Amino acid sequence: MDERLKKLEQLKKLRTAALKDNRKDVHVAHEKSKRNHGQDIKTQKTRREAEILAARADAEDSGVDYERVRAFTYSVESVERYSEKEEAREKRIANVAFSDYTQAAANKYEKLTDALARTIDKKQYSDAKLVASIASEASSTAAVDKNALAYAALDNTPSQQSVAKLVKDVEKQTEVRKTFSKRRAYNPDDDVTYINERNMRFNKKIARAYDKHTEEIKAAFERGTAL
Repeated sequence: MDERLKKLEQLKKLRTAALKDNRKDVHVAHEKSKRNHGQDIKTQKTRREAEILAARADAEDSGVDYERVRAFTYSVESVERYSEKEEAREKRIANVAFSDYTQAAANKYEKLTDALARTIDKKQYSDAKLVASIASEASSTAAVDKNALAYAALDNTPSQQSVAKLVKDVEKQTEVRKTFSKRRAYNPDDDVTYINERNMRFNKKIARAYDKHTEEIKAAFERGTAL
């Protein structure tokens, strides 16, 4: 009997502790919901800027180049990742302007292949790039047999995950293409009542709303013009 009472007391203590923890968590969640997350982000940004300014001022007082000292804190991997991101960013900015459909197709191809390359093993991808670069150098210095299969190998079979990724990507592109609107063919026999494409769309919108009310007036004008 005493053991049961002790067990009951232990359970009561555990229940009381659980209730206290639950109330504390509810209070923390409620206080967090009332906070302005945008203001928190702004405060953190201001704090980082203040820390940078303080470190820069200390470096100037000590007669040390702040940028050089700051560069010592970067690892080689982080610098390489930053350089790759900057190169990709500059490449994207350079390819934003439309030149021709061939360039647009090439940009789309590069984008799709980059997206697929991120799904495979990095070592496998780097090895494939190395083999491709060696093959391109060899082809530039020697004649290439058109029937040769040097670019392929038995161990280059893609994995099931890569095939599934490719199939999913193709299906996604097909669904996206269904939403594209086709440009209407130009009809030279139509009446030209517009000065540009935007004005043409506006006139069509007006026509849909008011043509049914002005059919008689328009017909009367046309009869008068014919006479």
